[in-house]
Amino acid sequence: ADIKDIVNDIEHFIGNQSIDVVIGGPPCQSFSSANQQRMIDDPRNELYKYFIQAVEKIKPKFVVMENVVGMKKVADQVIEDFHSIQVNVNGSTVSYDVDFHIFNSEDFSVAQRRQRLFYIAVRDDVANNKQITPQQIIDEIISSCMLNNRFILSDALQYLRPLEASK
Repeated sequence: ADIKDIVNDIEHFIGNQSIDVVIGGPPCQSFSSANQQRMIDDPRNELYKYFIQAVEKIKPKFVVMENVVGMKKVADQVIEDFHSIQVNVNGSTVSYDVDFHIFNSEDFSVAQRRQRLFYIAVRDDVANNKQITPQQIIDEIISSCMLNNRFILSDALQYLRPLEASK
């Protein structure tokens, strides 16, 4: 369902389960490169705020949030929003450590050049227990991509048969 319709009662959907990861890409049209007046409080960004609310209620161990590169201009605000989450887990108040990186689809052997911004957050208790930070996760992803093959469009299309004109 639409996150706006379920976020207030999200506990009903997940029950008492412990959630490992929440992954999402809330639409934020005002951060698109086509929009020259980007701002965090643009009403079109309300889904981003609902995403943060969902994280606060679900209390996942990890969070991955993907968006357009233009959202980097408000990275400080996004980081502050994640840091402001204070949740009770097993009797302790914990929050989230978060970092971000711009990844390019071509780094993952996709025959396309498309940059996307990823925020990775780790709940404090998990970060301390596993001795891991969002930056370490980002560094591992970067390292694992170094030997990936690079492809171009012709590589993706090479095995398609040629189109024939209808008679």
